[in-house]
Amino acid sequence: MLAIALAPAVVAQGRPHNKAANNITITVVDQGIAYLADQLLFGIRMAAREINSNPNVLQDVTIKTARFLLPSISNKAAMYDAVVGLCDSAGQVALASPLNSPIASTVSFICPQLPHMSPYSALPMLSDKSTYPLFYRFVVSATQQVQAAVAQHKYFGWTRVGIIYVNTNVWAVSTKMLAARLSLQLFPASGISVEACVLITPYDPAVSKFYYPQISNQFEFLKSTKLRVFLAYVDTWQTMDVMMAASRVGLAGHDYDTPINPSLLQGVGLIWFNAGPFFDDPYLQSWIPRFLAAETAAISTEPQLYYDLKPNETDTTKQSYPANFFFDDPGTDK
Repeated sequence: MLAIALAPAVVAQGRPHNKAANNITITVVDQGIAYLADQLLFGIRMAAREINSNPNVLQDVTIKTARFLLPSISNKAAMYDAVVGLCDSAGQVALASPLNSPIASTVSFICPQLPHMSPYSALPMLSDKSTYPLFYRFVVSATQQVQAAVAQHKYFGWTRVGIIYVNTNVWAVSTKMLAARLSLQLFPASGISVEACVLITPYDPAVSKFYYPQISNQFEFLKSTKLRVFLAYVDTWQTMDVMMAASRVGLAGHDYDTPINPSLLQGVGLIWFNAGPFFDDPYLQSWIPRFLAAETAAISTEPQLYYDLKPNETDTTKQSYPANFFFDDPGTDK
């Protein structure tokens, strides 16, 4: 779950508090990644709710939140017109989006005067402040992710590796595909030979309910390479299916013959950049009750704002995620 902290303003002594004096709007721009947009919107609304209720922060401003669905990238003129209209809206002060990098860069380029925040866009060029001066992301770039993988492989002395990746964006290069391409450049430059690179088939519910049987043939090929170390650029939800497919073809365990069991994921390492605060941090502990109160309010009074959320639905086959996944408890999530 994502929450956004906005810096407090300096309080003017003797100045009357009138938060209703001005409304400013932060808009979540969405284009089909509904559950990520839902999470982002929830974080912004929670932050805005706390700021609006504090008379000592932004004392003459009320933060409003909105949601805007962009036209398809296939209709470039409509998307351009929509972004210009949004950018010129009265009171609009910032954009936030879970858009993939090509679309996020386009939105920032069309609307350079508004800050644009993203928890998702990892394209390295978005770090170029001369072109995107007001683009801010709270995710590391794809280049940094690959550099972390290189450092890990060099530390363990892995000099022969295979790469598994998925492309989840039908219109452009996804972050996973970009990371795979960067690996093909950066790994050999560091003395690590990439001897297999496989794009796994996207999940197709029309083929079978389960994903791992759909990718088993590709893992048969990976087994034939005799490699022992594989770097997988896949979405979190695909990790278990990747391990299942590897196990089914005998490509998992110490001698590549261990059947699937709960300890199998002990052979998986996640490369990530830790950033605080952590769960035992006093501030976060004080924040958790407010988070849970915001969760209750959103599920009970604001479900119409969240495209993918069905508050009373527990069958995960009938919506993208159950409510307890959308609003993960940060006090127990590890």
